[in-house]
Amino acid sequence: MRISLQKLKQIEKWYGSDNFEIGAGGDIMDGRGDHKYLNEYITLRFGYWSQIDNKELSEVIGKTVELDMEVEDDECGWQYSYKII
Repeated sequence: MRISLQKLKQIEKWYGSDNFEIGAGGDIMDGRGDHKYLNEYITLRFGYWSQIDNKELSEVIGKTVELDMEVEDDECGWQYSYKII
């Protein structure tokens, strides 16, 4: 999966900061026989694992944004990351 610089600038404008990180992820999907398929996506982490309104961001960039990870850490509190699919 790819994302344009224009979309990243839209995210920056919507978030109000360039303090977000972009990564890559994927899920291995079963295929037929010995074939496997990778469902790729782009991951986003805002600030220090901040929570965002992913539905609102989906509307801004015109792509589906889903919660990828939500973890409570004893020392840091809740941590969130998102994926663009």
